[in-house]
Amino acid sequence: MIEGEKVYITEGEFDAMLLEDLGHRAIAIPGVGNLPKIEKFRLLTKAEIVVCPDNDEAGKRMLDTVQKIFRDLGKDVYVKRFGEKDVTDFVRSITIDELIEEVGK
Repeated sequence: MIEGEKVYITEGEFDAMLLEDLGHRAIAIPGVGNLPKIEKFRLLTKAEIVVCPDNDEAGKRMLDTVQKIFRDLGKDVYVKRFGEKDVTDFVRSITIDELIEEVGK
């Protein structure tokens, strides 16, 4: 991991794969009940973390939990909401030019 590199954390594997296909570094958490051990999060503290939660109750719980983990590690994170249920639904709803512009924000 390159210091300062932007890494997107998504709630689902397909969301992370889509972001990777678009040239972005992304990792997936398969739901708040399946969080990796704290040591894995510690490996990300030098990156610029962008959390992309699903727009539902489970996504809110995942976001709250991930923010707390990073806060306890002394790391701020950014939150990126795509306006649909998740990254995958957002990608399906727009053109490629809109997608490139939105993900780059």
